[in-house]
Amino acid sequence: MSLDPQATHEPPTVVVEGVIYRLPFVDLLPPLGDTELEALRADIAERQAVIVPIVIDEARNVIDGANRLRIAAGLGIRKVPVEIRVGLSDADKQQLAEDLNLHRRHLTREQMRLFVERRLVRKPEQSDRQDRRRTGVDHKTVAAVRRAQARQLAGNSPVAQSRRRRW
Repeated sequence: MSLDPQATHEPPTVVVEGVIYRLPFVDLLPPLGDTELEALRADIAERQAVIVPIVIDEARNVIDGANRLRIAAGLGIRKVPVEIRVGLSDADKQQLAEDLNLHRRHLTREQMRLFVERRLVRKPEQSDRQDRRRTGVDHKTVAAVRRAQARQLAGNSPVAQSRRRRW
């Protein structure tokens, strides 16, 4: 284990039929709950197949379908359908991973708010309505998260710090 903060973190992997798939986006959203994961496992086990293709890039990084892939590997399913997306930037892959997973997950309001915060940090230039279309969150909520971030940034500025000390 390296204590170097600059050290690269290798994502987990899954092997199916001798092919190694990397899972770089597994931590973008909260994991499936035990009930949801077991339902997915039962469905794949009953069919002895994965129906929805795993979305990967040309380097076999899984963009969407990590849970399906892990379950298939655990069940010994040898053929897993894949859809390969070629030519995407790292930012495009992350965006696609979020978009494909976001609407299938049952997130609490707080989890959704944290997701919106992280997205605004990455793409502050997008309007509240653009973010609303992507996330399904009301544009007023996006605006509220944006204002909270601005207040936090202003509170951490050197000017705000010096004012705080004088009061």
